[in-house]
Amino acid sequence: MAGAIYGNHLKQKQMNFLNLNDLKTHSFQQYIDESSGDFIAARDAIEAQNISLIRSKLNTRYDVDEIFTQTGANRDDLIVRVLTILVICDLIGRNKARKVPEDIKAAKSWALDWLQDVRNNLEDPDLPLIGNGNGSSPMWANNRSDDFYI
Repeated sequence: MAGAIYGNHLKQKQMNFLNLNDLKTHSFQQYIDESSGDFIAARDAIEAQNISLIRSKLNTRYDVDEIFTQTGANRDDLIVRVLTILVICDLIGRNKARKVPEDIKAAKSWALDWLQDVRNNLEDPDLPLIGNGNGSSPMWANNRSDDFYI
């Protein structure tokens, strides 16, 4: 009964970028409801922390401000997926009475690996690029010449 009342309360507040339906796509409502009595405050803080993590991985090539100001259907589905997985894993992990399921740990590992691959230019998602439009960061080179020609 308390879970039903609490579940209705959750529907009243939206997260900053994600919404409750995003969380439900990757987790059972029961896991979300049981994660904590202070769910909303924790959920918002966990989301903000994981957005910062994603920003740190993508900010050299992609316009992260534009990515995270999108709402509703304009949000990038892959970013929503990665952020949702990271948030759910952290939320479920807060409940010390329950271990985080292996499939959720595997999903988090995939999400972190994907972010690292994007950072290392091994993945090329269709996201808004920064600055000059090509998403490349400044290149530094060594102009040293051992030929000593004048």
